[in-house]
Order: sequence, then C-alpha cells, then structure tokens
Amino acid sequence: MSGRDRDDSLPRHVAGNIETIMQLEEAALATRSRGERIADRVVAVAGSTLFLAFQLLLAACWIAVNAATPAWRFDPFPFPLLNLVIASEAMLLTIFVLSKQNRLGHRADRRAHLDLQVNLLSEKEITAALQMLTLVSERLGIDPQHADPEITEMQGSTPVEELARDLHEKLPD
Repeated sequence: MSGRDRDDSLPRHVAGNIETIMQLEEAALATRSRGERIADRVVAVAGSTLFLAFQLLLAACWIAVNAATPAWRFDPFPFPLLNLVIASEAMLLTIFVLSKQNRLGHRADRRAHLDLQVNLLSEKEITAALQMLTLVSERLGIDPQHADPEITEMQGSTPVEELARDLHEKLPD
C-alpha cells in the first residue's frame, strides 16, 4: 500500500488528522454541562424551519381565534397577551443563543491558540530545515542564493510580535 488504506480514498495522514479533529470536537461536546446541552438543543430546535412554521401557525391561530370568534376571545386586539408571550419567548431564545455563541467563541479562541502554536512550531521546523538545506547545498558547492535570493532572510526566525503589531496597526477596525 502507498500511504492509503484499501477501503479509504484519503491518505492515512489526512484520515488521521480528520480523526484527531473529530476527537477534539467530541471532547468539547462531552464537557458541556447538562444546562449547556439543553440550551444547545433549544437553539437547534428554535433555529429550524419547522419551528418557524409552528410559530407562524400558532400566531395566526391565536389572532384568528381572538379576532374572529367573540365567544372564545381571551386576548382582544391588539393582543397584549400574545405580545407578552412572543416577547418572553424572544428574550429566552436570545439568552440561549448568546450562551451558545459565547461558548462557541471560547472554543474558537482555543482552536486559534492551538493553530498559532502549531504554526509557530512549523515555522521553527521549516527554518531549521532551510538552514540544513543551505548547509547541504554549500557542501555540494551549490549557491543557495542563486536558487532564491530571499533564502538567507527566510532562514532567520520570524518576528511574530512585530508581525502582530504591524497587522494591528495596518488592518482596519
């Protein structure tokens, strides 16, 4: 086999990366509290098309019953009880959504920190590899500057703090 499983169309290292990502996501989901799981479920249901249709049908029925049938009228026009129910529901759903977004933001921050760590490590490894290639090239009598004039600059460490400061100064808010 050439780096691929017989049953899989992806190379092993790619499949391994996907498996690692799946494990990280499963671990993040497993650490949620019971309340967070309930909130996630509420947000998932409230964000569905079926829930929207149910809400529209419920409001239409409420209005129809209170506007068209005087005998069943329990919330006359302008439907203050309906407004209270909808406003209360909106407030609760907003809290659930903000809670989930806050949690997802923290997860995204952790992923970004992991990405930065891996990128910094990769930069150091690539710099070391370039330095070794330069030494090998020099031993073989090949001028590495001839292949790429920026090779000397790339062999130095990347000033991450300076890059971050420049990006902060130059990117619009």
